[in-house]
Amino acid sequence: MKHIFTLIAVLCLSICNGQGWSISGNITDSNSINKASAGEVFLLKDNYNISDTLETSQIAPNGSYSFNNLTNGIYYLSTMADFPNAVNTYYPSAFSTEKATAIDLDSDTTLNIASIQLMSMIPDSGCLCGYLYEGNYFRGPSEPIDSIVIGLIRTDTSGVVALETTDSNGYFMFTDIGCGVYKIVPEIFGKIPDTSTLNSFSVCGADTSLTYFIADSTHIYIDQTTRVKKHIKKSTLKVYPNPTKDVIYIETGSYSNMKGHSLSITNNLGQQNVSAGIRIEQTHFWQLAVNHKNSDPPRQLGHSPAYEKSKPR
Repeated sequence: MKHIFTLIAVLCLSICNGQGWSISGNITDSNSINKASAGEVFLLKDNYNISDTLETSQIAPNGSYSFNNLTNGIYYLSTMADFPNAVNTYYPSAFSTEKATAIDLDSDTTLNIASIQLMSMIPDSGCLCGYLYEGNYFRGPSEPIDSIVIGLIRTDTSGVVALETTDSNGYFMFTDIGCGVYKIVPEIFGKIPDTSTLNSFSVCGADTSLTYFIADSTHIYIDQTTRVKKHIKKSTLKVYPNPTKDVIYIETGSYSNMKGHSLSITNNLGQQNVSAGIRIEQTHFWQLAVNHKNSDPPRQLGHSPAYEKSKPR
């Protein structure tokens, strides 16, 4: 019995004297191959969904970090490493609290973090934007939340493809988005983002979505059904000469960054005179006969790289 009491006393004395538990490990790239050579690791304490940053550890040139003299409790780790296009990453390799793993510390622990890096995206003309407001938590309902990082994540790969930060009005906007299905994740520690079907945006071409997020004490949710509208692509259609007796020329202009585009020309009798696909990287020229009882069919004179070919004479 004396030996048991002695052991308990030694353990208590060790922890009480500041010789508590440690967390250490390495920071690698997203493929868990290359080690970071600089950056920071943050030790976070989860106090009823309110984060406290307890300590910061500098990443050593060999990619290692460490925290010492820690007491028992629930912790989180996040890191911002020196990799190209690096994103603040929670242990083990998560963008937000939704996928982060809590650390129930009761012994010395070794934890490696694979730093998230932005994935490449083929740009297009899609747009996703929205606002982040408060619920009934800090300052009151409908107050904008500024300076919050917003992640744009592809649902098929779970990869982060872009980051934005809310402005003083709580507004954020992602532009030049390529075709795909995405979700928008505000990164606020301790708050789980909405993962319902509302947070799924199918974008292709000029699709645009406007969304409202509300952050309450534990969750970030979408306030109302997303409104989707189309961008209108303005392009000049040149028709000359004007007036004319017999023939007019039609120049379509450039339709760059648009997909699956076509040209249709209908006269005032409701007759379709031209219907053809348009190659987006070229300007097309058409000759259309007018003032004939039996109009000749329209004739395409050719095409050229946008805005490089002069008008036909």
